Amino acid sequence: MVLRALDRLIDTTPPRLRGRDPYWRPTPPPCSKSVREPAWSWRRPNGLEPLDLTGGVTVLDANAAYLAAASTVEVAHGRLINTKGREFDPRVPGYWHVEIFPWLVPDIVSPLGTAKYPDLAWLTTPTVALLARLVDDGYWPEIHVTDSWTSVDRCRLRHWSEMISGIRREALLSGDRDAVESVKLAYSQAITTMGIDKKSMIHRPDWSQHIRTQHAANMWRKMWSARGSGLPVLGSSAVDEIVTTSSAVRWCLDNAAKGGRPPLRIDPTGLALGSFKVKKTLNAEEWSARESG
Repeated sequence: MVLRALDRLIDTTPPRLRGRDPYWRPTPPPCSKSVREPAWSWRRPNGLEPLDLTGGVTVLDANAAYLAAASTVEVAHGRLINTKGREFDPRVPGYWHVEIFPWLVPDIVSPLGTAKYPDLAWLTTPTVALLARLVDDGYWPEIHVTDSWTSVDRCRLRHWSEMISGIRREALLSGDRDAVESVKLAYSQAITTMGIDKKSMIHRPDWSQHIRTQHAANMWRKMWSARGSGLPVLGSSAVDEIVTTSSAVRWCLDNAAKGGRPPLRIDPTGLALGSFKVKKTLNAEEWSARESG
């Protein structure tokens, strides 16, 4: 099966606004090449209070997380314009040049990831929206915008994401692993291509960056929610894995079976977008060896 995901976006599910197609190839703002996207390969520091790992450690992998992000993130329908030091608005897609502060919560990775940042950095709306929520909760000092490129008109790629998700669902239910991998490759390449290929039918670096940073924000919020529920976060890598204790996974499954809404939704079938499946389990010794290695 060959799925041409970008063709489907243009021909079948264009994100129209007031009856108009979006700008498929506007000139990107000069700051687009400087935008920072949160990424991490993080492990809980050894110096913190020891955790009981006698029940084992579980590595969870997110199911179709980029599709989940693409279905919810708002992107610019038209081109981005320079709106200078306007006040941050989480409803407005675009780029924001903001002040960066140290992250002071040691038992969870920074929402900006593990890379070093300058004092001022260009971030997307999904990333700044996450920081703004942390300001409200007292974990981030402030959002100070020194410059911005934003769009008044916004849209979502929800119909495209739903269409691709439907094809993926059929492949999963059929048990055809090759078809599942083909769908994953198709939408992953589409998100990458729209961001870097100037000869592509769609050249929207801002869309690509908004999808990826929405995914990063979604993953970090799940870790933060797990931490808030008393579930330990032992690590996270490749921005689509979360490591926790096996007892925490069992608690999430039991909670869901009773009608609750656990912070980590476990779906072994892989059908639910943004949920998790178990990638591997380790005993305490194996985890310690992995840590020291």
